[in-house]
Amino acid sequence: MAEVEGLFFDTNILIPGLVPTRGSDTASRELFVRLARGELGRPQTAVHCLLEFLSVTTRWASEYRLSPSQAAVLAREEILRRFDLCSLPGTHVPALVEALEAEGIAGGQIYDLQIAQVALASGAKTVITNNPRHFTSLRRHGLRVLTAAELLAELGGS
Repeated sequence: MAEVEGLFFDTNILIPGLVPTRGSDTASRELFVRLARGELGRPQTAVHCLLEFLSVTTRWASEYRLSPSQAAVLAREEILRRFDLCSLPGTHVPALVEALEAEGIAGGQIYDLQIAQVALASGAKTVITNNPRHFTSLRRHGLRVLTAAELLAELGGS
């Protein structure tokens, strides 16, 4: 059985877990079912992930777009209520800048690096993401990186 303490959810788990779309990720949805049943403890996510959830879901194509009110309700009821929100302490930002230079990280991957640094600073043990290659640097620090489907497989279900 997987350890359920120290879980840290990336944005790409929050969005499909809370807002079903055509072809959306059923594993992320199942994680939210288990979270609601109290089976996953109290996971963490980054403030940036919450803001990204709000930004993405309110700018989608009209078929799936949420109103600001709908997005806020989901954020309050499902994220703020069930997750501990974490952010990168200001003292860690110079190291983040050094890491992006040293690793040649550019563009949108800078946000993934920041989320990875938040997970590391917050004491997370396992990052749950559907883009595991964006978080491989965490493995050097002893953090596990799993997809939603991989976590479900470890928990004994899919």
